[in-house]
Amino acid sequence: MAFTEKYVTASASGGGDGSIGNPWTIEEAALNATSGQRVNVKAGSYTLAGANIFMQGSNEANPFSIRGYKTTIGDLDNVPSSQLVDVTDLPLLTTNNSSYYMYFNGAYQIIENISFKTSTSVPAAYVDSSKSFVRRCRFESQTTGQYAIRRNGDCVFFSSCYFKMPSGATVETIDAAGSSFFTGCVFDAGKTAIDSTDSAHFIDCILKDFSSNAIAISTTGHSMIANCTFYNISGNAVNISSTNSGPVFVRSCVFHSIGAYAINTSLGDFDCFATNNLYHGVTVGQFNNIYDDEHRNIYTDSSDPFTNASGGDFTLLQSSNGVRNSSPGLFEVFDQQTFRDAGAVQSVGGGPKRVSLNGGING
Repeated sequence: MAFTEKYVTASASGGGDGSIGNPWTIEEAALNATSGQRVNVKAGSYTLAGANIFMQGSNEANPFSIRGYKTTIGDLDNVPSSQLVDVTDLPLLTTNNSSYYMYFNGAYQIIENISFKTSTSVPAAYVDSSKSFVRRCRFESQTTGQYAIRRNGDCVFFSSCYFKMPSGATVETIDAAGSSFFTGCVFDAGKTAIDSTDSAHFIDCILKDFSSNAIAISTTGHSMIANCTFYNISGNAVNISSTNSGPVFVRSCVFHSIGAYAINTSLGDFDCFATNNLYHGVTVGQFNNIYDDEHRNIYTDSSDPFTNASGGDFTLLQSSNGVRNSSPGLFEVFDQQTFRDAGAVQSVGGGPKRVSLNGGING
């Protein structure tokens, strides 16, 4: 469909009509935007001064969209956001008052190229949407007791997003209800990335530096965790509770420096199937309460399989068993920050090229 383009700038003084020559403030966009419109938010610093509730799309053919841009609308689409700087390149929407927050409600919404940050007792953003897409966005909480994002609603897809929590966080990164899908996302530090009571799917993601379990699942639906990297997890990398009626599929993942089990379930009755995973530095065990016929093709590395884990490069060394045997994914998490995923292989002397999630080549 063709959107009606509307505009927001940090320098808007109010009273605009949303045109490129007379843009809205972010608060005016929240009050006036409607289905079928795309609100283009120019790079800059925005401190929220109201409870911003954005309009829902009315149906699949008439959605609502909000996206960031630098100088010309669309100029950030498919640009690796590892190259982008908040405020200079991306619009940064900051919440520093518990009365003010960014809230997306409804269905059929597209949210792109925006950085959300909170330093108070509300999340950086609420995404209470269904059948919606969130692409190349950043969500950061600077408060130990507050989520980076709270979401509700069924079928929300996050692609190439970055989630950040402070050291000592006491809550999970995402407070989630409803099924969620994450592809090519980075979950950087915190207590737990997600404690899901519904289906949660992680494909080509990196989860690092968590003080408890990285992913906790207690759901009545199926979940898939594939081609993901888990690094420096104090608890279980994947924890499946006894209320789950899954199953949960865990395949072609790399588990490195795990303080407890790589995969822990408390039920053991066909609630988890694990195959083609690579393990290194797993303290307690590779898995717990998984039947013998539910885990296959177990691979281990006695030495560090990553190119430079401490420096954020999680591509596999060509000497790793993960390259030869565990069928890692074809992609690296190239789009967010500088992290490189174990789904890609170190390029040495004409070796395989690193393929970015947006289709480009990063040799």
